[in-house]
Amino acid sequence: REFKVEDSEVSCISRSGESYEYPFLFNTFKNFPNNHYMGELTVIADDEIMDRILPKIRKEDLKNDTNLAEELISQYNEAKSKNVKFILPRQIGNGLLISDDVPHENIIVELWDCVSLEEYKIAGLGEKNCETQYKTRFETLINILNDNNNEKIQVIPYIIVNNLEEAVNQTSIWMKEGFEGAILKDFKGVFKDGTSKHQLKLKIAFTVDVRIVGFVEGSIGTKRIETFGSIIYETDDKMIQGSVSGFTDDQLKEYNSKREEMIGMIMEIE
Repeated sequence: REFKVEDSEVSCISRSGESYEYPFLFNTFKNFPNNHYMGELTVIADDEIMDRILPKIRKEDLKNDTNLAEELISQYNEAKSKNVKFILPRQIGNGLLISDDVPHENIIVELWDCVSLEEYKIAGLGEKNCETQYKTRFETLINILNDNNNEKIQVIPYIIVNNLEEAVNQTSIWMKEGFEGAILKDFKGVFKDGTSKHQLKLKIAFTVDVRIVGFVEGSIGTKRIETFGSIIYETDDKMIQGSVSGFTDDQLKEYNSKREEMIGMIMEIE
């Protein structure tokens, strides 16, 4: 989302230009200096939110032979025991944000940039380049947030790195914590309307060869009862074990007809 503050008047648009209203956030943003503020909305879970989302997740678990509901409950309870806020996974939070009953009081916006009204207009016209580097904009943002301390409007989690190796290591840490990845940004970058050469999305992925050792049967009451839920795999040293799903209907039928033949075969997973 982009929040525009101009003389205490606040508006908000999505990346695609759709307009949104967030009364609790607007009430705080109206005290901010004139700027365009860029960030991401997340939703903090509480008991009421959990009661609202769990029935749908349990239905998806039954359909797909997954255990996401119990994993979510475990993570939520762990956060509560440590007295820290539990931010819902992006997919679940986004569903609430576009629902007919948006949980406004549970929304947090995490900001990563602020651009002056003048430079935002310059970027939109595309007639000349902006001049303010990201380092200056980011420092300005930090100072504004310090001056307008509010738990609902925060800076995005970040760390300053000196080279690509440090960036990849930090991305690995964040992904182990359940996040999607990281954005590497050059402090010298200026704001522009379009794809920037001064920032890079980082995600760590690798492939591994594993051996097929079995099948998880499809759940009763789902269409997968006729085939299977997932394929069980492991490495020969048994150090990596798990199951994989996400097959098309045609693949489910084909693999189900070749179960005995597939046991012991090697497959590559990412």
